[in-house]
Amino acid sequence: MSIKSVTAILIGLIAFNSSAINAPDLRCIAVAANGDVTLTWITPTIPGGQTFNNYQIYSASTQAGPYTLVNTVATYAQTNYVDIGAGANTGSKFYYVTTSYVSGSSSGSSDTLQSIFLNVTNLADGTATLTWNAIRNPNLPSSSGLYKIYREYPTGTWTLVGSTKNLIYKDTISICHAFLNYRVEIDDLLGCTSVSSIDGDTFSDIISPNTPIPISATVDPATGIASISWNASTSADTKGYVIYKLNGGSWIPIDTIYGINNTSFTNPTSNAGSNLESYRLAALDSCKNISIQGIIHKTIYLTATLDRCSSSNTLKWNKYINMSSGVGSYKIYVSINGGSFNLLATTASSDSSYIHTGLVNLTNYCYYIEADNVAGTITSTSNKFCITSNLPKSPSFSYLRKATVTNKNSVAITCYVDNTAGVSHYVFKRSDNNTGPYTIIGTVPFSSSSTTAAFTDNTAQTSSQSYYYEVCAVDSCNNELDTTNIGRTILLNATANDDMTNTLTWNDYEQWSGSTASQSYNIFRSTDGNFNSPPIITNIPYAGGTGYSYIDDISGSLTGQGIFYYYIQAVEGNGNIYGFQDTSISNIAEVKQNSLFYIPNAFAPSGINKIFIPVSTFIATADYSFTIYDRWGENIFETNDIATGWDGTYKSTKCPSGVYVYSIGYKNSQGESEKTNGTVTLIR
Repeated sequence: MSIKSVTAILIGLIAFNSSAINAPDLRCIAVAANGDVTLTWITPTIPGGQTFNNYQIYSASTQAGPYTLVNTVATYAQTNYVDIGAGANTGSKFYYVTTSYVSGSSSGSSDTLQSIFLNVTNLADGTATLTWNAIRNPNLPSSSGLYKIYREYPTGTWTLVGSTKNLIYKDTISICHAFLNYRVEIDDLLGCTSVSSIDGDTFSDIISPNTPIPISATVDPATGIASISWNASTSADTKGYVIYKLNGGSWIPIDTIYGINNTSFTNPTSNAGSNLESYRLAALDSCKNISIQGIIHKTIYLTATLDRCSSSNTLKWNKYINMSSGVGSYKIYVSINGGSFNLLATTASSDSSYIHTGLVNLTNYCYYIEADNVAGTITSTSNKFCITSNLPKSPSFSYLRKATVTNKNSVAITCYVDNTAGVSHYVFKRSDNNTGPYTIIGTVPFSSSSTTAAFTDNTAQTSSQSYYYEVCAVDSCNNELDTTNIGRTILLNATANDDMTNTLTWNDYEQWSGSTASQSYNIFRSTDGNFNSPPIITNIPYAGGTGYSYIDDISGSLTGQGIFYYYIQAVEGNGNIYGFQDTSISNIAEVKQNSLFYIPNAFAPSGINKIFIPVSTFIATADYSFTIYDRWGENIFETNDIATGWDGTYKSTKCPSGVYVYSIGYKNSQGESEKTNGTVTLIR
């Protein structure tokens, strides 16, 4: 401190104490752990003609008083006093000191100082909030003006943890769990220190360390394994880092790296050669508090596709995000037929694709991408992606094996295809007649692992018409390379006749490779939904495109509701050039026969015809009712069992001979409700 500064302070002190001349200059007030208070002062100058008697110590619990004489100090040179039992650990105390002379007069009072009472608040948020009072307001000019904060941990060890010029301080807890005491001190130019009371509580460190800042996520092109690096956390208590990886929409911790300066990690389970991978980091402190997860860094995932039309490879990659100082450029490296990697091109940071032109046929090209930041200090590499420049090859064969109805709205088309050809996809087409035009109804991608291309046409109305199908192989240039034979579905129609027969008509299946001379048809029938197995008719020979008609006698199938279903199965003939022998199914045709009743007009319970019962065919038994009324309209018999008739009795009593009325209710094969009424004569 300069001489000029010291002089200014002394002048201020003299001016400040002018109202208390000859009183001790009270400078510090220190509270002991047990509440005792130590006062420190500067001895006053004794006026001429006066003889020192003692110092008088006064104390009060409030600044306004009343003040009580605590004690006297008879030694002039003594500069401190301990007020034992002051209790300043339970509340603030106020003190001033005067000088007493032998003559009986005394000086004015010194400055009134207030002991510092500390209050520590625990908000359970990982911090301790300390508040206290000043020893004087305003502070003494000789005061340093800076409060020093001390914390006791472990017991008996006090450590300076901070300082402030304010009357409040928030201490961030870095100790996992402990009872912590605090005290506050402020120094005076005299060399003494005012000390607060002690207060404390049990605290826990629940504040997470600062999140580390990732530098980059990169892939080793040779292995496809990802690594991530980062800057060390700025929190000194950091003990390690938790590595997170995005998995199915959730961030999963995959490893923990210990040591604040261990700032890189290679993921041994990485599959960054096949997929984009996303990583985040969090810091871990000694109390196992984990920071929030940091910003996301994603590996660069590179793919390449061959454009056979232009003899070029199109490279695509995801842009690198969150790179420090931003991405400056992307560098593209290429290896040809297993040779060393060389720089192929450099693109702008806004690019995420590149077209490599001038490819040589049947040459293997491998690529990887390197992202460089603007500052030129950080790089991130992608996976390696390899592709061979195979030019399109026309199919050696394309054969439509069959088109078969699968339900009333769909047809399944199956093709035998050359899976070594240069095909991009297959186009499935449909027409209402053999000569076209054919309309595209769907596409199926090429697969080198299968010789089958299949598609289901879910827009067909198979109960209304027959359809013609063909399939075209299309290359990557959208050129149709080859077209299959035609496959025509079978349309079956069925009508009910009044003579207990149903007439079936259908068209030929077209066009199999097998011989039409051995092509045949089988007929399957269902009564009320249950198809017979085997078919009711087999091996109907090929008729050469003239169509088919068959009359089915159903007089032997009179049970049920009279609803019949049919379908046709076409069986390919022998000699298919590819070794197949397929079948094709028609639509299911429904036939509803009319319901029939035979009702006797008389019966004799004691004769041959003992029971009056209607004989019916093709009605729904679940909706059947049969009722008998006498001549007065009274209901004397009723049943819902189609196999139960009237025996001529009512309540176990024989009914007399005469004419009775019957009423029969039922649902026919069309699902319509009908009623038949009539009379029957009972003969005794």
